[in-house]
Amino acid sequence: MYNVDTTKGLNQRVEAGTYEVFINNMSEEALPSGKEFISVDILIRNDVQQQFKDRQFKERLWMKKDGTGYVLALLGSIKKALGNEGEFNYPSFAEMREDFLRKPFQVKIDWVTTKNESTGKEYTNLNFLEVNPSALPVLNHQYTIKQQAPLDSKPIDISDSDLPF
Repeated sequence: MYNVDTTKGLNQRVEAGTYEVFINNMSEEALPSGKEFISVDILIRNDVQQQFKDRQFKERLWMKKDGTGYVLALLGSIKKALGNEGEFNYPSFAEMREDFLRKPFQVKIDWVTTKNESTGKEYTNLNFLEVNPSALPVLNHQYTIKQQAPLDSKPIDISDSDLPF
């Protein structure tokens, strides 16, 4: 027997609303043009009764135009939702990343359509309206086969003798 569920279609966009989420991964990346950003992968928790479980948002935190650092307002809002106040300085990206991974919080999102005046193209983007403390602060998310738990991952040791060439 085969079960096809239209609520799990590929092109079904997460509806505007409030969701219990956590940051699954963060990485420093760059566009082919060289513009740098931090990619933040946010997962909708599957240990909470809510729609769109296991769906992922990808948010980009862009490098400031003057190159002096990233725009980290979203991370500041998340840090506050996690119960922390004040300014936090991290000596490395890896330490900052570890401080945010797998900590639950709540987001209220909406979709906003903007028009690029120079090209005339319209773009629909995710907009974070609110970041709040989680109503369920204990995270029991169960990873699916497609998801990866970055905290549990270990490097693969491959030697030259393992390669066929």
